[in-house]
Amino acid sequence: MSETPPIGTLSPDGQWTWDGERWIPSTPAQTPTTPSGAAPPSRTHGWVFWVTVVFLASLALACAIVISPLVLVAGVVIAALVAFKPEGVGGQIQGWSVWSRVPGLRAPLSPQSFAKRIVLYAVPLPGLLTAALVAGAVSSPPTTPANSLTASQPSPSLASSPSPAPSPSSETSPSPEPSPSPSLESPFVPPSPNAPSAASSRGAAPVPVVESLSIGGEITGVLSAGLDPHPFNYGRPISGDWSISGQPTPSWTRCSRWTETDAYGNESYFYSVDISGLVAGRRWGLRIVVPTSTRDAAPQAFEYMGRESNVSAWFSAADRSSAYPVGDGTINFEAPAHTSGSLDWKSFDRYYKTVLTIQGNWRCE
Repeated sequence: MSETPPIGTLSPDGQWTWDGERWIPSTPAQTPTTPSGAAPPSRTHGWVFWVTVVFLASLALACAIVISPLVLVAGVVIAALVAFKPEGVGGQIQGWSVWSRVPGLRAPLSPQSFAKRIVLYAVPLPGLLTAALVAGAVSSPPTTPANSLTASQPSPSLASSPSPAPSPSSETSPSPEPSPSPSLESPFVPPSPNAPSAASSRGAAPVPVVESLSIGGEITGVLSAGLDPHPFNYGRPISGDWSISGQPTPSWTRCSRWTETDAYGNESYFYSVDISGLVAGRRWGLRIVVPTSTRDAAPQAFEYMGRESNVSAWFSAADRSSAYPVGDGTINFEAPAHTSGSLDWKSFDRYYKTVLTIQGNWRCE
């Protein structure tokens, strides 16, 4: 007879235990478990976030170091050209349409005032740009997925406590309508009629200027809108000859003022009106150049434009297929801006026969 093994003896394969009377399945080793309803702790990767923050901050500082000197140098160069060469390249730069979207540079300014404002933009801007980049890169860290998951997990005591069962009711009570939560937004205020539209604030195309010029003769129609309006220009609107054969047709609507110096050092001062628009579905341009007494003097009315040797005026097609010089006419300028007025124009052929008339009110901005 075999001997009885002691109580608790395991079988050679480890799957049975002797309880003193028989072999019973052995209890497997208990493994630690997490509380019911709780997710296993997740591994956090906070170091990845901070490495990313340091990298972005370094990249922002590098960009600021490279861009800031370029902005400063460009601003100083533009200011110098506008201040010291207003009749040349400086006037052309000041006439760029991009300045109409920059606060403080939209209104007509003298070259010196324009240059001062450009310097005020260029000098503080590099420092502000660097500060903005650093502040945007080094911001407060957002909640990591691990933190949000841990915060959303219920505590074991709350998860294990049963919720009271709802008591039965004979009739179903209607669910109350949700009350509107108070809004933090300010009440709607109708925009002012003179306020800029949303399209203009987003950098959309400028709104055409309202014109009222009636065209008669060989061309019949109404020029009712000055297209592509530009801010007031302190500089010669074109380079080269003022003759009709050498003149490009104005492709914009604006007024200009500039100074010219002859070979003997004598200065002459001029004021021009450029209007571009559609007449009978075709693009045309109108340009009138009148002299002024001084650099900043207001332009005066001329009653005999065609007979004044120092007044140039013509009306031409955009493709230069047709051009009409002024033969006789009157132009008036309305104070105080002198960027609008009235016009009575006649153009003659070589037999002194009227071939074109332009009458009405004009605006250049």
